[in-house]
Amino acid sequence: MKTDFFAALTLLAVATTAIAGSPIRLDLSTTVTHAGSEIRLPYRVELTTAEIGQPALLTLTVPLAPLLPAVQAELEQRRPRDNCASYKPDNWVVGPIAMAVAVQQDALFVQLSADVEMWQCVEMPIGSDFKNKVSGDIRLQLWARARHDAERLWLETELASVNVGGDLGSLAKAYGDVSGRSVAEAIEQQIAQSPPPELPLPSTFLRSDGTLEQVRWVESASGPALEARISGELGEAAKQLLTDYLKSEQQ
Repeated sequence: MKTDFFAALTLLAVATTAIAGSPIRLDLSTTVTHAGSEIRLPYRVELTTAEIGQPALLTLTVPLAPLLPAVQAELEQRRPRDNCASYKPDNWVVGPIAMAVAVQQDALFVQLSADVEMWQCVEMPIGSDFKNKVSGDIRLQLWARARHDAERLWLETELASVNVGGDLGSLAKAYGDVSGRSVAEAIEQQIAQSPPPELPLPSTFLRSDGTLEQVRWVESASGPALEARISGELGEAAKQLLTDYLKSEQQ
């Protein structure tokens, strides 16, 4: 009983000091589902306020690194890979896709690159069928920009550029333009249709008349991350969640 009493006093002192000035930093995690697979997603919550009774500011940082392998696997599954699967003049075969992401000017810059073959396959009425292969490589650059209103966030994607190497020429440029727009639209659609994970403290803030003030891409220790800043009153529900988290940290 005595131990519980002093633990409660310690917890109260830590919580009061943090809320009154010094920020509380909590490293938490949740589970998200992508393409049928469950992924553990760590994130950081930082809570600060000038003084008790004043609006609090919550900063949420979610790294992309845990999600990138799942996105890469989905791209791998969807790439065309059958030469002369159908008889037509432009049958595409895309090799393994390399993906790179970086933050540039508060936006997420995504580059996809792959070796590409274009097979011309024509069925001849007499004799052997005609098959011809032209090789090269394609790099697609996409922008993903974070947008928000007072209560929600979303992404807007666009094709930035297409670069073609080898002997593919203008035909590959046209193919890359179409493919890049398709990839950007697919990313945007998938994010729009995927329910966001429930993150207790941010959700409590927004349900308690909190305001989503800023969303941006930032560089973290593990690479690009999405950062959101929410301001609002530290209501009873948020206080209870904060107390529970601090209590678990003490155990």
